[in-house]
Amino acid sequence: MKLKFDKALSLVAIGVLSVVGTVQAAPVYEIVNIEDFDLKGTIDGTRNGYAMAVNSEDEVVGISKGKKKLGTEDIEGGIIDVEDGISDAESITYSVLAPIEANNFTSTTSANAAEGAWKPTFYSLAGTTNPTDVDSDGELVVNSVDTFFYGLNSNGTKVGAYTGEQKTLAYEGTSTTQELWYYRDFELRAIAVKNDVEFSLLPPYTTYVREQDGDTSAATVELGGSSVAADVNENNLVVGYGSTALSSSSVKTV
Repeated sequence: MKLKFDKALSLVAIGVLSVVGTVQAAPVYEIVNIEDFDLKGTIDGTRNGYAMAVNSEDEVVGISKGKKKLGTEDIEGGIIDVEDGISDAESITYSVLAPIEANNFTSTTSANAAEGAWKPTFYSLAGTTNPTDVDSDGELVVNSVDTFFYGLNSNGTKVGAYTGEQKTLAYEGTSTTQELWYYRDFELRAIAVKNDVEFSLLPPYTTYVREQDGDTSAATVELGGSSVAADVNENNLVVGYGSTALSSSSVKTV
């Protein structure tokens, strides 16, 4: 039994030596700055690009994001270095007290794009304008509608979502400088585009009706609702999700 055990140890040792003998020196990499480059991953006027879907025709739909959605609390909390971080002009915060600035834009590209293979180009969805457009005074046009593409089939049908446009109400409150409230009728609505025709896909639940109960009066509240078209197959069948009800806590609040 001892002899067999010794042989087993010898075989293990030989196996280890064989593995060690095949080890090669790891390749050495050097990190360098790229001085001159032609970045094609996003549309002009945005900083990040994401390819969301590709079809059998080598066509791609995607999303380009503009500025960073950050607030002063991010700087104060130490997330961003004030000296080397993102300036106020390059940040976006959402508030009912300030105009809404869109930060998401839809884009398309393909292997045979006229602008160059796989170079993303802006796609106007739900009336949005190119993030580089300027008005007659030379000022940058600010979109209030965010748009998203999530799916694409070989027929060219695109699906995604978009937000409502900015609306305003006269301000009522204690501030002496605030003039308006800023809001949207809805925050996310599914959309499909076929042959350049847009079809909004409304969620099944957009209005809450409250029955009178004792001292609580009856009321009808427009919620806007939420829906997203996540993908589409070759038969133009769209899948996604949408709001169907209010949570119990929201019912009490409304």
